[in-house]
Amino acid sequence: MVHLPAAPSGKELEDYVAAMFQATGYYVDKNIIDERGPEQVLELDVVLTDYGGGLPKSTIVEVKSGGWGFTDIFKIRGWMAYLGIGQGVLFTSTRPPNKDIDFAQRKAATLDIRLICCPDANPSEMSKAFQDAGYPVSADDIVVTNWRWSLWVERRLLEVIRHECKVNPHSNGPREALNYYRLVNNGIFFEPDARERAAALYDAYRTHPRLSASICAEIGGEQWDPQPSASSFRRVLNDALNAGNYPLVQASLYLEHRARLALLKAAVDYVVLRDNGRLPVMPVKQLGIDDLWLASLPESFRAGLEKLRTHPNLVRYPYFWQVFLWCWGGFILTDRRDQEYEELSRQTGVPVDEIPMALSAMDLLFPGQGWIANWEPTSHMEVVKLFPMPFRGVGAFYRLGRYGVEDYKQLGYNSSTLGNLVTWHNNTVELLET
Repeated sequence: MVHLPAAPSGKELEDYVAAMFQATGYYVDKNIIDERGPEQVLELDVVLTDYGGGLPKSTIVEVKSGGWGFTDIFKIRGWMAYLGIGQGVLFTSTRPPNKDIDFAQRKAATLDIRLICCPDANPSEMSKAFQDAGYPVSADDIVVTNWRWSLWVERRLLEVIRHECKVNPHSNGPREALNYYRLVNNGIFFEPDARERAAALYDAYRTHPRLSASICAEIGGEQWDPQPSASSFRRVLNDALNAGNYPLVQASLYLEHRARLALLKAAVDYVVLRDNGRLPVMPVKQLGIDDLWLASLPESFRAGLEKLRTHPNLVRYPYFWQVFLWCWGGFILTDRRDQEYEELSRQTGVPVDEIPMALSAMDLLFPGQGWIANWEPTSHMEVVKLFPMPFRGVGAFYRLGRYGVEDYKQLGYNSSTLGNLVTWHNNTVELLET
């Protein structure tokens, strides 16, 4: 059985710090690399987006599990200036005896950087360290723990892609998947204009319309085809969705949902910045468009964006969907819908009666198939379509903790729902053990 490290370091520590922020309402991006030039300029461990004030506000977080010093503080300050980001955090799990932490924290604060020191990332001390730095903390250890599992699954799927690139250098699928990840995770972040981010993301989305299907077809022995026929990929895709096979396909499915989430975030950023006068607009009266930039997007996307503008809690949607996908596993237990909606509301701030509206957001931006549907006729589940099984397993883990049971039988299911939860759980464990 896999276990989360009690004293995390390296990437595990980055996950832990990110989980602490995600559990308190921050939208989180991780491991963002500036690859725009011939050399790597910087790598950001964690970037937070806070929508609590009604507008997106970013913070850079650097995580150090080894030695650190004032050079790290000055480095973060330089990144902040370079990226136009007003807040920074340095989290360290070491407390060298020759450093006066209070003095370092005061000096960091003069540079708009909060220094959080928690030796060995001791779980019993983490909340106090965050509170002392002025950050809210979650009283719900279940949520923090589940985010740690989720971030581990994410790292493992990305490792699968990189491994496949090395062992199958002549296959197109792993290389296409890695390039797509780099674009969605890295390339878009460094575009300062929300409109350009949304446009670039949508272009990338349109140029990879069936990435997972193409990978499935290639795994099945077909030549690489960006627009494969259903007969060429259906068998492998069904096996991936129902049996959890083919880790590369699971990783690709994750990337496609990750891209849609990034596009939703960019669209929300655009709407809230524009509606608050933070973006200049150029109306085109002849076309009935109130911003020339919108003319570059498909009519269906523009129509969805205008409908989203009427949603009263739109600014919460990026975080809502990050929670629903990567912490909740992209599914709702329908026989516990009232409980699930109440908990989802508590965690995301979207009122219970508006959750169906929030869950419709992807259908508005990406119309055509309905993104959430019953998993099986006899199951008690509504599941995001084409969703990777390891993350469904993360959602299964979450239900164990949330409902206070030790195994899925105690949830009272004797239908296919029980079998699905167990299968998804085991698939996640298998991925993390390899």
